[in-house]
Amino acid sequence: MDDHLPLKKPMLLSKKELENLHLELGKSWKITSDNHLEKAFLFGNIKDLFSFTEEAAKQIEEEHHELDFSIKNHELVISLYTKSINGLAEDDFLLAAKMDAIYTGNTGEVSG
Repeated sequence: MDDHLPLKKPMLLSKKELENLHLELGKSWKITSDNHLEKAFLFGNIKDLFSFTEEAAKQIEEEHHELDFSIKNHELVISLYTKSINGLAEDDFLLAAKMDAIYTGNTGEVSG
């Protein structure tokens, strides 16, 4: 058995749960109209951007999580969601907080 697989099936969050977790996470993460968590991270240079991306990818892979991302200039936009429920679960918010923690070790400022 894989030690990194979730122990419980993800559950779609209620509107109240979404509001509470979003408040706890912070306003720099946006909840999109298609129920994804999205945030833009800014970097001073491409090397820092890719360093962050590599560290974030390790965490995402370890947790078997879904995401979309895009890069434009020195900005990386990450969009998190739980594919199996087509929306947001508690794990999405936990992973977003981990992305913030990884980012604090890089130069640049968070947009939004």
